[in-house]
Amino acid sequence: MMLNSSGEFMFVLRGLNDSRTNKHIYFAFGLVVYMVTVVVNLTLIITIILEKTLHEPMYLFICNLYVNGICGASAFYPKILADLFLDSNIISYTGLKLIKKKTVDLNTTLLCKS
Repeated sequence: MMLNSSGEFMFVLRGLNDSRTNKHIYFAFGLVVYMVTVVVNLTLIITIILEKTLHEPMYLFICNLYVNGICGASAFYPKILADLFLDSNIISYTGLKLIKKKTVDLNTTLLCKS
């Protein structure tokens, strides 16, 4: 009987091992940057939506950039914050493909809208 030998490729993020002594400081700083990014972008999106004088093509394009900024930050920061906080610095091949897909989709959206 043959055993199933298929498995998933796993990648070790070795660059994060050097920061173990200051990981709580890096985590707090990254979390603050992520939260500020989301709050500022949401504030600007809501301002453009609520203010009728800003309903022009240029401001709608800028609003789209803010939405893409939130999506990009949400694709990057949670994974890096989890790797800083946890002791395992491993990401699967599927996880890498997902992050790449989100990034490519955002860049394609930006290029197609401009």
